[in-house]
Amino acid sequence: MLTIPGATATAAAVASSVSISAAALATTQWAISLTVTNLTCASGTPRARITVEDSVDAFTTPLTIGCFNLEGPILASAPVTVSIPRELCPSLRAGVTSAVLRFNLIALEGTSPTITYAGQLLP
Repeated sequence: MLTIPGATATAAAVASSVSISAAALATTQWAISLTVTNLTCASGTPRARITVEDSVDAFTTPLTIGCFNLEGPILASAPVTVSIPRELCPSLRAGVTSAVLRFNLIALEGTSPTITYAGQLLP
């Protein structure tokens, strides 16, 4: 299991990345998992769109692996976990020199929205 950094955010933001250059995933089953423990807003319907990106050039030209589109409210008492299995993203550059993986919160909707999330690369 490899932890993919998440964040607590109130606007679109890019989370820290994690190296996948040493990850030996080519012949195993795995999934990219995202857990949201908070998605709320003061009014309206809270929504978030989070992409999963990999890169081999420090995100100068990132490639999108997949996208999660979530609607809240989501509370810590009932977190939501979604995942992308290997079959849906076979081009993940795990094991490639300088390869890194990150979450990119590209949209956050609602009045004064907040989201807290983190993820894992699960074998």
